[in-house]
Amino acid sequence: MIKLILAKPEKTSSLFLENLKKSKGNVLGVLCSKPYFSIETELNKSCKGKECFFIDTVSESKGENILFVDPSNLTGLSIAINQSLQSLGGKTFIIFDSLTNLSIRNDPEILAKFMMFILTKSKDWKSEVIVILSEGSLNERLVSIIKQTADKVEIKR
Repeated sequence: MIKLILAKPEKTSSLFLENLKKSKGNVLGVLCSKPYFSIETELNKSCKGKECFFIDTVSESKGENILFVDPSNLTGLSIAINQSLQSLGGKTFIIFDSLTNLSIRNDPEILAKFMMFILTKSKDWKSEVIVILSEGSLNERLVSIIKQTADKVEIKR
């Protein structure tokens, strides 16, 4: 299942943590708005009882379950996602806390193709994807592609 959550910018972090906690399986969190170290305590609490791994595109955080990927390297990010999913195994949720940092560093058309690849590939990976976006913060074409691919769209106000 692919779920898109549109929310006010101030709600994206809490929605990320809420979805992380609610997920029933292993989690791969892709951090594009806040660095890992700034929310590490909350992430660890939300991961109780499940295996979690994070890809940070904001800063070079250090840790056992964290990997930094340059946000302008979408090929590297897709490889990191693929490798992380293989190491996690089992049912896995991929949760993007936003696409902010990726949208700043990449051409909107290329980012749209990247997200289309990830969303399509998620079926092969047997993973569920949750993308949390701030309303009005991204290219409308990108949001439209994600909406068309999503099985469920939620608006949180």
